[in-house]
Amino acid sequence: DRIVDDPEDGPFDAVGVDNTDPMADLVDHIVERGHRRIGLIAGKQGLQTAEERIAGFRLGLERHGLADQADAVAYGADDTGAALDQLLARDDAPTAVIMGNNQITIDAMRRLAERELRIPDDLSIACFDDFPWADLFHPRLTAIRQPVDALGTKGVTMLFERMATPGLAARQVRLEPQLIVRDSVRPLS
Repeated sequence: DRIVDDPEDGPFDAVGVDNTDPMADLVDHIVERGHRRIGLIAGKQGLQTAEERIAGFRLGLERHGLADQADAVAYGADDTGAALDQLLARDDAPTAVIMGNNQITIDAMRRLAERELRIPDDLSIACFDDFPWADLFHPRLTAIRQPVDALGTKGVTMLFERMATPGLAARQVRLEPQLIVRDSVRPLS
């Protein structure tokens, strides 16, 4: 079982990030840029991090009176291109799509290039999971940055504490990610 980055409730130590509130904050940012139709390509169905991010997406929509779009979610872990196509085929196709993780982001960008859709002119995108080269794309990607180094450090620290004191109660630690605003979400007039 994974104990770093995908903490599940259980009788073991785990360290991860808060997925819900930062995703809602990302929706806030997109709505503040004028977008009223927003979609989400989530990770693997049933995975705790993916489900928490969906909950955050829906919370963000509710904050802005957009709860009627809560079904604008497609799971893209197995086929991101099909998930993106599904969202873009909607009668209320999104003007902005949030990618649930960095692999989905890369796959979606590939599909957008195949369809000759330009970011952000034809579709604004943002992602949960910043990655080292996200600011090298054109446009630079708006993303939620997870504190990867801190996650690793905390996980190792907790492991050593567990080895030194096996009887400790199970601990669930959540660290705060950060919204990094770049250029991939264009303002709508």
